[in-house]
Amino acid sequence: LVNRGDESYAVQFLDLESNTWTRRTPFLHTPAYSVVLAWHPASTMVGVVQGDQSARVWNRQGRMVARARVPTEHGKTYGIAFSGDGSRLVVGTDKGWVHTFDASSGAPVGTPLRVLADVPAATFGVNRDGSRALSSVGGRVQLLDLDAGRVTRTADVGFQVAGFAWSPDVTTVAVTGQLTTVDGTSMVALLD
Repeated sequence: LVNRGDESYAVQFLDLESNTWTRRTPFLHTPAYSVVLAWHPASTMVGVVQGDQSARVWNRQGRMVARARVPTEHGKTYGIAFSGDGSRLVVGTDKGWVHTFDASSGAPVGTPLRVLADVPAATFGVNRDGSRALSSVGGRVQLLDLDAGRVTRTADVGFQVAGFAWSPDVTTVAVTGQLTTVDGTSMVALLD
């Protein structure tokens, strides 16, 4: 990520084998102070949200291959993740909405859902085909049916969640985070 110094950012890749930089993407002004990146599982692309209505997918050659947009009334983009097979892109907003898009075209997939009003949807663990995802809101983990646009289960893990990992058979999820109410102790929970 390249910062021009005026709240504008660009994406550029470094090829470690040849020690050469790829072509830089155009600089885009961001109205927010954060930019969130997500790697495509095949490491061929990166998804970027930067506090506007768009999620952009850039390839290693510095070309935008997809752009997805969330409705203005759903807030600004805040979190991003790819499905395990790389076919879908899950985007959260600062108003608690979660949208799913086709990663190659940016076209909407499934039904948008609101996980919690006006609480940013930032952290996701998406299953292999992108039909389900886990979201963290205030120490609670929610299982989302992205196709139907609904929360199917909620579990209180008692700590601030930082990441998820699905088991290969998609029956168990490891949840990591910190116990912020005490001393920042690192925590792990397994959910079936």
